[in-house]
Amino acid sequence: GSRLASDASEVLVEGIRLGVPSSGVGGVIYLYLNDKLSLRRKRSQVAGYLKGVAYPSVATSAAIMGVVGSLYSLLLDAMTMVRNFLPLSPDLPLELMWRAMAVSLVAISLTCALLVYLIEGSSRAHLLLHLGLMLLTSMVLFYATATGTKALLESMTSHLSRIRSMW
Repeated sequence: GSRLASDASEVLVEGIRLGVPSSGVGGVIYLYLNDKLSLRRKRSQVAGYLKGVAYPSVATSAAIMGVVGSLYSLLLDAMTMVRNFLPLSPDLPLELMWRAMAVSLVAISLTCALLVYLIEGSSRAHLLLHLGLMLLTSMVLFYATATGTKALLESMTSHLSRIRSMW
């Protein structure tokens, strides 16, 4: 954009000031612009590859954490039945587990968004856009996976609630 045009005009002014023939200045400007545009194209390509890896990585980690959280919830429910007989139940509260997973999803999203931002070399608005999209994607997938897995596991283990009611 404008920075590239500014650099090219500085080269032109400096060449004219030094008395270099116009063909020499034109050749230098052509080579300079060609190199800069080539680097810009490569940077854009690498940023595209990185986005193609970052978004699925954020989504996959969110889905895995949703499943793990649901399994931990089921484990805590099952451990309430045997807590009187076997005091080896996990002491980590479920709410703390959910909070830790949410914080880690924010950290993963922020890291991936910063990587895309640094490689793209774009504005801070793009950084916020990528961060917002990654956070939205991760939280929606986390919630959907956790809710779906919990519903599936509860339907498969509905007999546990009947056993628990007997205690």
